[in-house]
Amino acid sequence: MSSVDHLHHQDLDTALLAYITNANFADVVSRFRVPNVQSAHDLYTSDLTEILSIPELNLLYNYREMLIQLSDSDRNDVAFMKMYKKVVEKVDDKLVFNKCHAAYHLDKECKVLHAEYFNIDIPVEIIERGEGQIELYRAFAKEHKDLARYTPAKFDELVEIHFMTRNKVRTVIHSNSGFCEFNNLQLEAVKDRIDELLDAAACFRYQSKENSEFINRLGYGTHRAKEARIPNHPLYTWHQTYKQPLKQLLQAYFRVRINPGLAFTGSLLEQLNFKTCPRCGLS
Repeated sequence: MSSVDHLHHQDLDTALLAYITNANFADVVSRFRVPNVQSAHDLYTSDLTEILSIPELNLLYNYREMLIQLSDSDRNDVAFMKMYKKVVEKVDDKLVFNKCHAAYHLDKECKVLHAEYFNIDIPVEIIERGEGQIELYRAFAKEHKDLARYTPAKFDELVEIHFMTRNKVRTVIHSNSGFCEFNNLQLEAVKDRIDELLDAAACFRYQSKENSEFINRLGYGTHRAKEARIPNHPLYTWHQTYKQPLKQLLQAYFRVRINPGLAFTGSLLEQLNFKTCPRCGLS
């Protein structure tokens, strides 16, 4: 889920603008829970249930309520935290870089903020040899990480020589999720785009019997439908052209209407278990 993600953070008497990736912001939204949510039929001026499922609507409802909470100058951070499940340190013993802590950045141009995700698998052969070999391999791979990333064949040769392995090492690379800013959007402009998208979605849905049948049957669960991953399939278009952009626009609509600055006051970012990026953070 792509989303607005630049956050204001106030540290002592100095107001600082902080940035997190779209992926981390989506995680923040998913962890915020409003008590006693039944459904979210009043999110917008027109009915959204024709295109979005109840879980999707409830997630948007949580997002909207989180913005309302954050825009409340009398909000108590303790009360806010009761509605939030903290981001915990992620540990994956099958990866070389096995500890991943969510970070916020003070420099919009920070290379880490824009970098691809990169990691190196620990071969099963090494894992089966026990903790001692795992730590030796992890240290070795960290020392030669650039080799693994840019000349993996050479890295495989070195691993085979040092650890007597037979299988090639797999590196893990994901594109950066980026960050977006909607500060300059006007509320009416966002609303116009949402209305246009809803009209276009309805036209697409009913332009053919095939479209209607697929969307009526599987349109609410496109993230699970294998057809939604096939380019030019009606469900692929429904998901990529209509549902996903609609959710992004609705988030922008809530943001501009409720809390344009998305202000996290005091030490709330730290309370959410985010750490300052060591590259661009305060010295």
